[in-house]
Amino acid sequence: EMGLEWGALISALLENELAFYLKWKITGVYICDGVDQLLEKKNMVEMTWDDFEDGEFDEVLTADCLNEISRRLKEKSIALASLDDGSCDYILITVPLSEIEEIKHLADEAGYRIYDEFE
Repeated sequence: EMGLEWGALISALLENELAFYLKWKITGVYICDGVDQLLEKKNMVEMTWDDFEDGEFDEVLTADCLNEISRRLKEKSIALASLDDGSCDYILITVPLSEIEEIKHLADEAGYRIYDEFE
């Protein structure tokens, strides 16, 4: 169950555009647009998503799209992760790859989950 503090953190991240809410059935270039917003907000990198824009990922499962985007971001030393809010949806964040394991560990210690492999 999502605690009050965890819920408040998720709300604050979303309100400040440091997280992107994604319904579990969404695929394709819409996900890339959300990830671009996160990268832009944090002045991280600019990505090109030509194959997504061409519709190559429109019929692919959401988790598979996220894993492909994550793979590409890792090449730029950025991790794509999601805060577990107990639903099937995703609360996406981008963080430096060097920090993701510690962030996941801290969430785990607090009784919550942040994951960077999508199923």
